[in-house]
Amino acid sequence: MNLEAPTHQRHLWADGALPPAVSLRSRSFWFYLYLLEVAQERSDAPAGFGSHPDTRSTEDLIAINSSVELRLALPNNAALVFSIGPAGAGLHIRDSMTSGLLGWLDADHPMPHIFRWSEVNAIANALEANGLPNKPSLARLLLAPFSLVTPDEDQTAIGQELVDDLIGLDLLTLAEIDAARDLIMMHPNAEGRYATWTKAPTVGWALYGTMQGDPLFHSLRQPDNPDFPAALFTATLRACGVEDVD
Repeated sequence: MNLEAPTHQRHLWADGALPPAVSLRSRSFWFYLYLLEVAQERSDAPAGFGSHPDTRSTEDLIAINSSVELRLALPNNAALVFSIGPAGAGLHIRDSMTSGLLGWLDADHPMPHIFRWSEVNAIANALEANGLPNKPSLARLLLAPFSLVTPDEDQTAIGQELVDDLIGLDLLTLAEIDAARDLIMMHPNAEGRYATWTKAPTVGWALYGTMQGDPLFHSLRQPDNPDFPAALFTATLRACGVEDVD
């Protein structure tokens, strides 16, 4: 199998911490991460799914059919660790002392709402300052599915940021890109209710909003969740330049 990466990606996996470019340049990798197969199977799925030329060889297809672990080293000596494969995607945070689950994406019981968009950009900026590609922003593309953009934010501008990065991959059709953008957008329900990011103890910010007692979001980042690695998580955000978590 030829694992030679394009020049601009070569440093992403030279130390073995990140998957080879064969994964990052696979449509399957991004389909799994953004749950595009789920969107494709919906009865109202837009036309245009699956018509983009697939860059995978037979070897590439075999490589991505098993889960890929991807590690992003952070400024405070912690790391975000992604596990991405056919069953979905999970995200952990780790340092030398702590390992904690932040969230996951799957078709049945997802818990993906971890980051505000400003936090996604702060982490991406910190990683790109250390050489991670920013055209498109690989960090933002990886983190975006674990964010939630609420209706009280500028969804148009934020959505365009993500769309520009997804177009830069040159792997997905416009219909698939629209579905990926929609994944991170919260829309008001039939009663006009939606969740919002609100200052919260221990975790900095948390989503609040319920309908008949049920949350309108799917997030482990809650101040009353003792299993969420709040101390390491907020320290990492601060190390990446996020100033409004305490």
